[in-house]
Amino acid sequence: MTSRADYEIFDLGDFTLSGGATLRGARLAYQTYGTLSDNRDNAIVYPTWYSGRHWENEWLIGDGMALDPARYFVIVPNMLGNGLSSSPSNTPAPYNGPRFPDVRVQDNVRAQHTYPLLLPANAALELPGAAAHPGYPLALAVSAVFASIRADSAGAEELCRRAADANGRRDPPDWRVEEAIYAARQNIANTRGAFADAARLAEQAARLARAGGDLADASIELTIAAAGHVLAGGDPGAVALASEALALACQAGAPALTATALLAVGVAVGGTDPGQARACLRESREISTELGYHSAIDLVWATAIAYRTHDRTGTLELGSHAIRGLQHGGDRLRMAMVLHMVADALAATRPAPAAIIHGAADTYTVPPPNPARPTSPTVPAEPGEQPVRELRARGAGMDWDQALAYTLAQTTQALNEPGSDTQP
Repeated sequence: MTSRADYEIFDLGDFTLSGGATLRGARLAYQTYGTLSDNRDNAIVYPTWYSGRHWENEWLIGDGMALDPARYFVIVPNMLGNGLSSSPSNTPAPYNGPRFPDVRVQDNVRAQHTYPLLLPANAALELPGAAAHPGYPLALAVSAVFASIRADSAGAEELCRRAADANGRRDPPDWRVEEAIYAARQNIANTRGAFADAARLAEQAARLARAGGDLADASIELTIAAAGHVLAGGDPGAVALASEALALACQAGAPALTATALLAVGVAVGGTDPGQARACLRESREISTELGYHSAIDLVWATAIAYRTHDRTGTLELGSHAIRGLQHGGDRLRMAMVLHMVADALAATRPAPAAIIHGAADTYTVPPPNPARPTSPTVPAEPGEQPVRELRARGAGMDWDQALAYTLAQTTQALNEPGSDTQP
């Protein structure tokens, strides 16, 4: 039907995989058949299988066939790693050839959701026959995780319920579905400010991953559990969990996860041992530099280390990098956490913009309570309750892109002020 060289490329930008690695300049190869209707309601996503290419799906596409281009707009995205989308054969160093990182189902789902002509998020789950597919429970659970990081708590919880129901009808149930449900619900708990609950849920997810033999996922979930303990004020528990995450990352032979776990240790000890926290940050960034990338999620951890060690300039610099890195993926939960940290760092010299940024972040997550949110003793007295409420309301009224642009502009201006020196 089409030439094998006849396909399109969608630029994913710097695409962070679930395992922590970031593909620089990632690309999604795809082919379309037919015309998208004015109402955008005739699209069908027809993904390739593992190692398959789009032309190998064409046996069902054609005039009078099941996927008739005269009726439908058929989109065939190529999976990451299949030789057309970002793959070992076409990715530059450091991830060329055998160093290409592991790609999971959720990575392909997220990459394909990013493409702007694909069905709205979760719409493919409602297609005829979707519920009969063996991967349906996992697709629901992964979609719940994506909804949760967009701070769509109600949508995420509904998807968790459906995933649990669908998984309960499997014999045996898939532990990966249960793990993803726990991961989604810990994000929901963080959004609501229930940080201790989030830590408990992440620990349960880690136990499932470890029992299933997935040390990488177990390490990731333990770092998240450590963060939950820090936010809830339980630093000793956080140190133990972060150290366990580091041990698992090393055992799995995953340098990207080792870099992340080091940052988790740094955050956990940041309130009691700033010197060790900064040492963890330096070691992590050395590993990332050697790998050739610094993931957006790691930048969030790095921002938290600067924040907990009262490094105002570091918080602003790393926070602005984290925001830019997370924008593409729509991770509003982590971006809102970064906005709260940046706002606290701005409060000493820019109390009004800080209040506005807090207001914007409050729309998506509850700020961490004291003492997990240290403030500088030099912060001036606030100009009264009513003005602060009005400023926060102004921030809450901003749309998300406007709030991010405002935060980045205020951060840039603050960093250009005299005396913005990082701590040693």
